[in-house]
Amino acid sequence: MLIFNNAITHFPKYRTGNVAEELWQIIGLARQDFEQCVEKIKSLDRHSLIRLYWNYLEVQANFLYEPYRIEDYSDGLNDDIGHWVVGQGKEYCNKILDNPKLVPRLEDVDESFRRKRIIDVLHDEYGRRYSKHLPNLEYYPDKFWDIIDLGIENMKQLAETVKEMKREELLDFVHTYEKAMNKFEIHFLRAVSSGKIDTKTLDYSIRDISKWVVAQGREDFWDSYENIFKHHDLPVNLSDPQMAIWDTVARECEKRYYSYPSDKFWELINLAQQNFELFCKKIKQVDREQLICFHKELKEAGRVFLAKAYALYYMSPDFSEFDFDVMGKWVISQGREYYAKVVAHPRLIPQRKIDHSDPNAALMLDIIDAILDEYSERHIEAIPD
Repeated sequence: MLIFNNAITHFPKYRTGNVAEELWQIIGLARQDFEQCVEKIKSLDRHSLIRLYWNYLEVQANFLYEPYRIEDYSDGLNDDIGHWVVGQGKEYCNKILDNPKLVPRLEDVDESFRRKRIIDVLHDEYGRRYSKHLPNLEYYPDKFWDIIDLGIENMKQLAETVKEMKREELLDFVHTYEKAMNKFEIHFLRAVSSGKIDTKTLDYSIRDISKWVVAQGREDFWDSYENIFKHHDLPVNLSDPQMAIWDTVARECEKRYYSYPSDKFWELINLAQQNFELFCKKIKQVDREQLICFHKELKEAGRVFLAKAYALYYMSPDFSEFDFDVMGKWVISQGREYYAKVVAHPRLIPQRKIDHSDPNAALMLDIIDAILDEYSERHIEAIPD
């Protein structure tokens, strides 16, 4: 029986991130010489085709959602508008994304664009070469797959490489892995609820399955995904050595964030929780640089939770950036061990809205006010960022 541990509570919309410059180069080539562009696409390897496909969709998908969609158009017509805008190149596309009121209507565009769409060329080339459709998955960066593939080849070397990675690099890997698992789990839950996948004979969790799929590596990931959702071929044995990749990186990430912020930072947080008056007296005794350092660490510790990986589990239409900020402060208030655990495991983020009136969140706001007041009282200026 499938174990739905920490199940996803909502299906987040796909949102735009940074798009690789190579997409705009290909589109620019298509606008100058479409046939030459087709030949260029034919020379690309499998991974490059998938990367271009998802970079394209990352921009084009905006036009299915507010504020870019045209309300009296169907999804299909809004989809057409998106294809046309992307096909005009980077400068024009950015102009429209910066000003949604400029989104054109179909009667204002040349409908010949339907005959020369980059995405159709990508589909045709991928189908001709591999006899299958391009995978309907989010594209994940080469650097991410390099780490996965290293773990498949040599777990010992992966562990050594992970120890040499910067703290931010570790967190970026964790976030990408989390997003990949989340995307799989959304599709899996939909397939189970529609009766397309039977889970009666399974005795492991959805998280175990998603971890296993991503751990198959750069090339086999797409095929594993397709085997499950097209052929309903579920894995029987999840004991592959590369299953340890996620745990190895997440464990190192947790270790790094246990030691950041600094010991001094956590001492002050613990003191404020035990006795706020003593905390206020203590900060009067620290020098200017220590005040600035504490304030900076507090901001950076909370800013971590603005990343998309946490929003996958915490986000709802009613949540604002302020709500995320309050939630981050609440996590910090729980102490360094809990903070490090949640940073390295985004799924552990509180799946409820935490109000600023919550005692722990309110304490963190009081701490910030005390720091700002102490600094401005001494220096008659705002504390530097």
